[in-house]
Amino acid sequence: FELTKDYLVRLQEAIDGRDETTLRTEMEDLYPADISGILVELETEQAHYLLTLLDNEVGAEILANLDPAVRLDLLETFTSDELAPM
Repeated sequence: FELTKDYLVRLQEAIDGRDETTLRTEMEDLYPADISGILVELETEQAHYLLTLLDNEVGAEILANLDPAVRLDLLETFTSDELAPM
């Protein structure tokens, strides 16, 4: 998987448009490590939204793959209720 600028722009547009169908379809064929790479490139709120669309088990694996500082920044955007299932 190669994260291109065009691909990232398309994902950002889908996130901003709250296009869950497109985002779920795009993410289902990617490995958690690839999604982690995408999250690092997104704004924190965009990363938060994308992560909430994913299966909790996959989300937990993605969080584990993130750099600790990035993970902390992202986790701070979640409520305790959102984090409990992860």
